[in-house]
Amino acid sequence: MNLTINHCIVLFNILFVVVYMSYLFKIKAFKMNAESLTHQPLFKAALTIPIISFFLLGFVAWNGHDFQIDTEGFNNFLNISKLPLAVLSLSIPLGVVVNNIHRTIQTDKQIKEAEKKNKVDFFYAHRKNTIEALQHLESLDIPLIKKNTKLEFENCYSTYRKCYPYASTTNSNFDASKDYIQNAELIWRQLVELFKKE
Repeated sequence: MNLTINHCIVLFNILFVVVYMSYLFKIKAFKMNAESLTHQPLFKAALTIPIISFFLLGFVAWNGHDFQIDTEGFNNFLNISKLPLAVLSLSIPLGVVVNNIHRTIQTDKQIKEAEKKNKVDFFYAHRKNTIEALQHLESLDIPLIKKNTKLEFENCYSTYRKCYPYASTTNSNFDASKDYIQNAELIWRQLVELFKKE
């Protein structure tokens, strides 16, 4: 009779582990996220499976033995509990492995967030420096027919947007617009031609 109960308990333990692992696959627990470690089903499994298996296998090992609180009882406990204690001791390395994987995921998320922030900071620094450079350009007085005209940038933000149309906080493409540069060169050539005529 005891042998049948022990077999049932061992089979129940194996079934428990298989069902729990199936559950972990179903909820995609092996794809952890950056939430805290205590919210990770895989971490809970790394603790739960060894602890429950310890008690189930322990029941099989301890069945038929008397409870003794002395040296002989303690030695007997250690002797008959080798497998349950070995299974219980798995919770520490499994928890450490899950913790290290989780730390890697959190670090990866922090790196991605830092890169995103750096892109935003770089965009605003580039825009600020370009606009300041445009604002500090000396204005030119151009003598045209019967009056002097001042040549200067009126809207530096608009000039920046036209010169760098692909730059944004999410895209670090600071290539100047070829059309804008060609138009600017054409206007300068036309101005040079006008000056030559006068």
